[in-house]
Amino acid sequence: MDADNLSAHSLAGFTCCFNSGRICRFCMISYKDLRSHVKEDDVIIRSSQVHQYHLQALRESAGISKQTYGVVSECPFTELNYFDVTKTFPPDLMHNLLEGVVPLVITRVIQALHFLHIVSLSQSVFPKTFTPKLHYLINYPQLILKFGPLKQLWCMRFEGKHQYFKRLAHNTCNFKNLSYTLAKRHQLRQCWELTSLNSLHQNNYTEEQQIDGETLLGLTERMVERLFPVMKHQVTFMKELNKLKKQEQCDPFIAQPWPAVYNLPVFPPELQAALQRKDPGFKKKDKSHIRALLMLHEMTMRFGTDLAKNMETSLNEMALNIIRSAKEGSQRKLYANLIGPEEETTEGLVRNAALILLPALFKENVSFLYSVNSEPKGPTPTIVFNGSPDPLKAESVSIIMDKVNIIREADINMKQAVECLFAVYFLFNVQYPVAIKNTMTFIQKYLLKLKSRHDTRTPTPVLKMYNQLV
Repeated sequence: MDADNLSAHSLAGFTCCFNSGRICRFCMISYKDLRSHVKEDDVIIRSSQVHQYHLQALRESAGISKQTYGVVSECPFTELNYFDVTKTFPPDLMHNLLEGVVPLVITRVIQALHFLHIVSLSQSVFPKTFTPKLHYLINYPQLILKFGPLKQLWCMRFEGKHQYFKRLAHNTCNFKNLSYTLAKRHQLRQCWELTSLNSLHQNNYTEEQQIDGETLLGLTERMVERLFPVMKHQVTFMKELNKLKKQEQCDPFIAQPWPAVYNLPVFPPELQAALQRKDPGFKKKDKSHIRALLMLHEMTMRFGTDLAKNMETSLNEMALNIIRSAKEGSQRKLYANLIGPEEETTEGLVRNAALILLPALFKENVSFLYSVNSEPKGPTPTIVFNGSPDPLKAESVSIIMDKVNIIREADINMKQAVECLFAVYFLFNVQYPVAIKNTMTFIQKYLLKLKSRHDTRTPTPVLKMYNQLV
């Protein structure tokens, strides 16, 4: 078992104190004898019989200190057959040499060179700094004979693996049950790497031998037997294959392969009608209006619901209450600048104004939802109103994500812009920014009525606001 000294001693049941008592798991040397015992012949090597005697004495005699033999407990792996704790924990070159002996020796060599003396590894050069890692070197000859080249057993690659987990812990910013989070994310990454053709080096397979989605659904039990010799693997594969077939029957959109080169695209009805009447708005250079319609149609097919209808129905129920809350609360000034005299309001104006006022009810940063005649502050998808300081009178609407125009200057209103915004969030798999998370969650769950398989518990502020508005 490869481990550093502290982990090896802790797992093997030896003392974890390295500045007093029996500090070595290979021999019986004491810390006070480090400078005087510099040869392996001067120490007693631990053996399986001696270790069993130490454990028995520790169990039967309550008066024996754990420092007497340097043994504090029994290794949990001793229940395994043929396991010997004195022969299973090799030394680690990285911690003993690179982080212990080498820096210390170099320091002393440099000091000795100032005095022009010949330097040797003895107590004259290390009078007060003869550490346990220096002592471990005297056991290396017999350990090399026992374990082979110690470089094959060092912890360098395990220590290098720590950097991945440190970076992952920093990026997730979640310290509740951190070990579970790191283990799950690591295993998901391993699954992705193992299922990659590059990681499996399947370069010898021809294109005819590779299995696509249609072939996968057509596999029979006899074909599976040829692919997986082990019966347990056959059962597991057939179980997952049956789930996939049931999913294909329940959800034809998911089961369909990505449109092949010979399939014509399926346009939404609104786009088909516009193409038939040769709408001049579709002759613009960047075709952003067409892109917006296609994205909304993609969301409709993916979730099986009409976003525009859901949004309109929900706003008809809650828009007036949103306006009233903004008018009577701390957002009176924003309401007055946005709405103006009540006699000028229309049903469409009220719905669009309700969406603009919604972040103010949650006291969140509205700049992460929309901006007026300026670039977004963050990299997440943001609505940009162009041509007027009043967002309700904007000449065109853009949706920008990470300084890229996903939709450029399209002729759509605020309601349609919000629908396209959520299409960008879902289709590009972008998380909601913390500064506007409650607003986005409210629009998703209670206005668009979208539900994802990864949805968690509804935040309390969102639930309270919904109960207040309905």
